[in-house]
Amino acid sequence: MVEGMGFRDLAHFNDALLAKQAWRLIHNKDSLLYKVFKAKFFPHGSLIDAKESSSGSYAWKSILRGRDVVLEGACWRVGNGKSIKIRQHYWLPRKHPTMVASPMVESMEEATVDCLIDEGTRTWNADMVDGMFAPEEAEEFKNIPLARVATEDSLFWPLAQDGKFNCKLGYRFLKEAEDGSHKEARPDHEKGLWKKIWALACPNKVKNLVWRACRNSFPSKSNLLRRTIIKDQTCDCCRGEAEDMIHAVWTCKNLDCVWDKDTAWSFRNQTSFSSFSELMAWVFEHQRKPALFAFTVWSIWTQSNQMRSQQPCCSLNLLSQFAVERYSEYQAILPPSSPSRPRMRTRWKPPPLDVFKINFDGAVFAMKIVQGWELLSVTEKAWCLQP
Repeated sequence: MVEGMGFRDLAHFNDALLAKQAWRLIHNKDSLLYKVFKAKFFPHGSLIDAKESSSGSYAWKSILRGRDVVLEGACWRVGNGKSIKIRQHYWLPRKHPTMVASPMVESMEEATVDCLIDEGTRTWNADMVDGMFAPEEAEEFKNIPLARVATEDSLFWPLAQDGKFNCKLGYRFLKEAEDGSHKEARPDHEKGLWKKIWALACPNKVKNLVWRACRNSFPSKSNLLRRTIIKDQTCDCCRGEAEDMIHAVWTCKNLDCVWDKDTAWSFRNQTSFSSFSELMAWVFEHQRKPALFAFTVWSIWTQSNQMRSQQPCCSLNLLSQFAVERYSEYQAILPPSSPSRPRMRTRWKPPPLDVFKINFDGAVFAMKIVQGWELLSVTEKAWCLQP
């Protein structure tokens, strides 16, 4: 049931649920749960400052684990600055990193943001900020707006549009933190790739297959092994290498008879690719029949699935011809493309200086009787008056 909802790592999913409970204890201070836990575990502070107690129950220790997840992914919104530690907390208004990077004086390691604010004018103490931090971070500090009246500091979840934590985004944050993917930028070859795939002259099932292959979301043996579904990722065809997505449809030696039939794919033995998305981007960039390439990939994957399920299928020697025939059939049923005409846009122009233009609503009644109903046509008029 959890996997059907899109959660595959139960440990991260459990941590996201605990973080949801901690988020409620931080923000919903009128609830009975908050009052019970505050009286017992943090009577003189808040959940953020609470420490693990030897007498604490398993539920309390679990909530502290959820609180750590919240503090790791949430950001502080500056109010009075008394709850935000300059060095330890995430509070800078930028994507990454949101923690202060400038070196701090040893005596101010535990200092809070309120020491940087002039309480009288409710503005940043520019002299102090410029003297303590690097110029770039100092400018970021001074660009943070401060309320005219001192308010409490608040936590918000930067990954959500409304700033509120939810389990789905919490789970995604934990997975990205584990994989380190939140620090990696999107590869250059993926820019604009998705639009090109969905614009291919192919059936939707072919586009969907190519898109999923670029996202590495297909049940290749490498992906099945990673999800602990199988124990061996060796390719069933060549019995020599691990079957990832690019091996299954491109680099496998058994596919030589498919790709060698057309000279457009001669780069197969000359250029290497680290992923299928990189290969697809190269095909688009060099105009190597991307639609036919997509049909061929779809034919190879479909044939391999039919082989595994022991269904009648086309042999590998005829697979290239099969893909060409399917491609030609689809091209034949496409409507002829007509050159697009530039759209003429009517723009309003002011009348000459000696002409006055008056716009008004007018009705011209042309009575028509259709099956006993009277129809009135209404039109708009504009008159130009010249003295």
